[in-house]
Amino acid sequence: MEYKPDWEQAAERMTAWWDQEVLDRACIQVTAPLRSPRAIAAPEDIRKRWLDMEYVLAVAEDRMRCTYWAGDAYPMLMPNLGPDAFAGYMGGELVFSETTTWAKPIIEDWDKLPSLDFDFSAPWWQKMESMCYEALEFAQGKFFISLPDGHGGTDGLAALRRPERLCLDLIDRPDDVLAAMKKMDQANTVYYERLFSIFHQYQEGACGFVPAWGPGKTATSQCDFLALIGPEMSEKFVMPGIREETDLLDHSVFHLDGPDALVHLDMLLEMPGIEAIQWVPGAGNPSASGWLEYLKRVQAAGKGLYLSTSGPEEVELLMRELKPQGLLMRTGVATPELADELVAKVAKWTTDRK
Repeated sequence: MEYKPDWEQAAERMTAWWDQEVLDRACIQVTAPLRSPRAIAAPEDIRKRWLDMEYVLAVAEDRMRCTYWAGDAYPMLMPNLGPDAFAGYMGGELVFSETTTWAKPIIEDWDKLPSLDFDFSAPWWQKMESMCYEALEFAQGKFFISLPDGHGGTDGLAALRRPERLCLDLIDRPDDVLAAMKKMDQANTVYYERLFSIFHQYQEGACGFVPAWGPGKTATSQCDFLALIGPEMSEKFVMPGIREETDLLDHSVFHLDGPDALVHLDMLLEMPGIEAIQWVPGAGNPSASGWLEYLKRVQAAGKGLYLSTSGPEEVELLMRELKPQGLLMRTGVATPELADELVAKVAKWTTDRK
């Protein structure tokens, strides 16, 4: 891989990470600036900044070229239509802003439900599929392309209905919601099968937006809607879909976002298809090391951890407090020399913990 010459070694370590094993050290992804980026003129039209793949790929490759990828960090681009893309595939119209997108809801009446079958001819899916092919062709031998952001299942349904209305529907129209969620979960399965059939033509293994590569069918699972409901509701309405998705994957890291989602942690840890948790504390909250009670609970359940850290000091703290097996940390430093130094320290700290 042009921008990651030691890719094979990093892939071997991440494979061991999925298996709760350590090769020479705990997994650590460290990036540092390597050179100044080029000035690439952005299209005036905001939609084109998302959809013009010539521009997207030029910016992405310049970022790869200007970054030092140390340890198990690797250059990656995600074809991206934003967090509500799945709702777009199901018929919602996507609205673009500078930093995100959202879908206009189309479920206004449960008695007039639109088709929730996955349609490969849907305009937004056609666009995403072409974006994936274009990115995969361009990146061959240079950098990695991740699967697009998912947000199928419950999150997709919430975008089609609006999250606050779906919360009320769980009480007022539970049977309709369950039937719709079953259809959305079926659509999600079709979506993944199609994606892997495309991606595995070009790349060995896969990853989702969490850069934890794995062999076979590997992806990031998530459900942001969990933050809005309690365990009783999630067990009835949401967990069956998460279980179905993670069971069809060879490797799955679950993106757990914010303190409000922690009430569901134990149920997630019981799922055999979830092999690791990415804990994201959320803006304004303590960083990863401020949640050691929960991180240790994840490790005690035999699951891996993917953690973004505030810097080398927090990496050292986490290495003292957590087992190196199944631990993958990510951070950034100021120079390539500091990046290599931190990777070497992690190797030493791993040996000290054995």
